[in-house]
Amino acid sequence: MRVERLSDPWRRATLAFLEERPYENVFLIHAMLYAGAALRSSLHVAIDDAGAIAGVGFFGRQIVLATREPSIVDAFVELGVGHKRERMIVGPVAQIARYWEQVAPRHAPPRAIRERQPLLAVTPATLRGESDRVRVRRAVAGDGDYLTETSALMIEGELGYDPRTRSPGDFEAGIAQMIERDLWWIGEDRAGPCFSLNVGPYSDQTIQLQGIYAPPARRGAGLATAALAGICRRLFDEAPTLSLFVNDFNAPALALYERTGFEEVGAFRSILF
Repeated sequence: MRVERLSDPWRRATLAFLEERPYENVFLIHAMLYAGAALRSSLHVAIDDAGAIAGVGFFGRQIVLATREPSIVDAFVELGVGHKRERMIVGPVAQIARYWEQVAPRHAPPRAIRERQPLLAVTPATLRGESDRVRVRRAVAGDGDYLTETSALMIEGELGYDPRTRSPGDFEAGIAQMIERDLWWIGEDRAGPCFSLNVGPYSDQTIQLQGIYAPPARRGAGLATAALAGICRRLFDEAPTLSLFVNDFNAPALALYERTGFEEVGAFRSILF
């Protein structure tokens, strides 16, 4: 088994490998096909003795692993030990458990470990919860302040820190850039915005949804269900399925996704720094 940076001769085989598990590997597919050269250079492949792709690893601001079987992560350990800049290590539960067991003695301690994060997907056939109670639309520049505030609250609740205290200008600029790229969606009723989410990595098979948030004062009345279902219906014009992953202890979010027809298709583990 050898590991090398992804290069053109391996692109077709690597894509075929990743597309076998489209929900688990959407980030890696997106980085390979749609990201800039800097992100693509973070992709590495594990090649077995028969000359076949056995695993893919992304080593950038996060480490993302996908391997044919858990033992193959061993090939990425030395590369990972020498990589000091990541904020998160994420991938299928068994692979990340094995990888972290080997890396941890030589790594800074994590801030948190999300042991199991269900990976969920929805199709047009399983989608439920649509209603005309909520209007859904792509966000516009005027939504920037609202999305900056709610995104910061969501991150603080999920990850334990307010991103505005670390780099407020960069955080606001990132939100604005995503609005310009039509990646943010808003759900609203007569009282104003009640729900938001953004499009994350995508491929021909799926779009991964991120940043899903309903203000506490707007919860409990079915607005989030209607908004999420409405946005999903619109996004099916762009991809045949939609997916996301969520902490297994987030019971309200899991209930929301169940109401809208999402079904479990796998599970991730995330290690946060």
